Amino acid sequence: MPARQDGHPTDGTQMSEKILCRSCGAEYDGRETKCPWCGTRTDEGAEREYMKKLSDVKDDLEGLSDIPEQSFRRNAGKQIRQIRWILAFAAVLFLIPVCMMVSAELRERAAAKKALAWEKEHFPEFNALYQDGRYEELADRVEEALDQEQPIWNWRHYSFAMALITLRSAEQCRELLEQAELSAASGGSSSGDLQVFQTDLLFFELRLEKLREVRDLSKQDLDYLLPLADPFAADRKQRFPMTEEALQAFYLEDWYVNYETCREYVQKQTSTGS
Repeated sequence: MPARQDGHPTDGTQMSEKILCRSCGAEYDGRETKCPWCGTRTDEGAEREYMKKLSDVKDDLEGLSDIPEQSFRRNAGKQIRQIRWILAFAAVLFLIPVCMMVSAELRERAAAKKALAWEKEHFPEFNALYQDGRYEELADRVEEALDQEQPIWNWRHYSFAMALITLRSAEQCRELLEQAELSAASGGSSSGDLQVFQTDLLFFELRLEKLREVRDLSKQDLDYLLPLADPFAADRKQRFPMTEEALQAFYLEDWYVNYETCREYVQKQTSTGS
């Protein structure tokens, strides 16, 4: 660098903003942050350097902030998609039982409507058969309804009709048992056939013994049924004798009988030879 006449070097260039160093008195470009001769910092230059560095730091920070923001957006988008899938799956899990419940309710309503229509169509016929005393025909019609799984149990004389069917079934079982006993005596029927007929007969005879306790039977109903049912009660006591306490073990409720208990009783009686 060329020297000045005052003994300080110079580059021979006219500076736009010249300042004098407060330490050595040298003149230099005011854009410098410090005196190029003695190194003393200037307030203006130091401030400009500070502001420049601050601006650089700010730019760096802004550049760095873009990276976490982009990463955050990617992660946030991924989490949002996951949440949507979870919510959709939860909605499906919630809707499935709801749909099943609604479907079941609709089926029940449809079945109830169908049952009501059937009752309105057939109950007048059953009432007429009952009032006219055509009990054999009534029993046939009720058995048909039971086979078709129609709501015949809602009919007010259902217990009477079931008693008629029980009487008929007991009579048929007794006839089959007597035939099987004759066949077994001649070496025909097996003991297994006898046990089946005995179990069925015991089941129906036990039901007939409880007719007096059936709440739905009127006095008129019992006046007709009991003379037909009492002989079967007497037959039960002769064929299948048991104490009153043992008798109660066969009944479930009212005149409903546990068929399995009947079967076990017959097997036990057969094995003991009594």
